[in-house]
Amino acid sequence: MLLHMATDGLVGDFYTKFPKKELNILTSFEYKSSLMGNDVREFNHFIADSGAFTAMASGKKIDDSYIDSYIEWIKGAHIDHFIEMDIDEIVGIDKVKQIRTRIERATGKQSIPVWHLGRKKKDGSTW
Repeated sequence: MLLHMATDGLVGDFYTKFPKKELNILTSFEYKSSLMGNDVREFNHFIADSGAFTAMASGKKIDDSYIDSYIEWIKGAHIDHFIEMDIDEIVGIDKVKQIRTRIERATGKQSIPVWHLGRKKKDGSTW
């Protein structure tokens, strides 16, 4: 099992105090930091979250532009492990599936699914 440090972008010079090759990082698109650099392959392991709920809380819209920016960050920073945009409660599961497919096709990588209690099993029942 890999333990990851969840960062909120407010870690100051944390990234300069420890060798990046020793760090397992989980961070949000909304909290990405210039101190991380432009290539997450420098870290031992890196997981990205879309930051959709943080963005909405700050008044941003989760629209095509936001999704495109998330895609470009994944591609540009060489992110292999990223969490789907799990905004079921806002747009519904069908839209989440469309967004997931769009991101995966654009990046050529599979996202990490997030399971919520409200999501249905294949037989139609809930968890």
